[in-house]
Amino acid sequence: MAEARKPIPSAPLAAGLLIVSYGVVAASGSRALGGVVLLAGAAALGWLWRARHGARAAARLLAIGFAAFVASHLIALALGAWPAVLIAAAAMAGATWALTDSRPAARREEAEQQRARDRPGDDSRSRSRRAVRAIRRPAR
Repeated sequence: MAEARKPIPSAPLAAGLLIVSYGVVAASGSRALGGVVLLAGAAALGWLWRARHGARAAARLLAIGFAAFVASHLIALALGAWPAVLIAAAAMAGATWALTDSRPAARREEAEQQRARDRPGDDSRSRSRRAVRAIRRPAR
């Protein structure tokens, strides 16, 4: 029987996104291009967090990411751009680790319940049927 794979931690991805998006800005000179990279990465991470941990955790982490982005601009006034980006990336990685990556198994069931509640047009009977099917499903 094959072992279940552990999910890839998203903390390094979140931190790397801030670093890479600023790297694109620094290398190309185009803030717009860096913004596109940042938005695309944030959308992908938001999707990943929602799938793994539910909509609430995804919204919370995206808000923290936005706050880190804004804070990096303020820190850059005092320390310079790269140190500010690295500090913001470290803060984002820490928040991501603390809120999601450090306890994925505990959040999985909560995320499943949240996704079931988020489905439009769903009634309690169909949720009950899905729950029964999930219990009957053999372990992989």
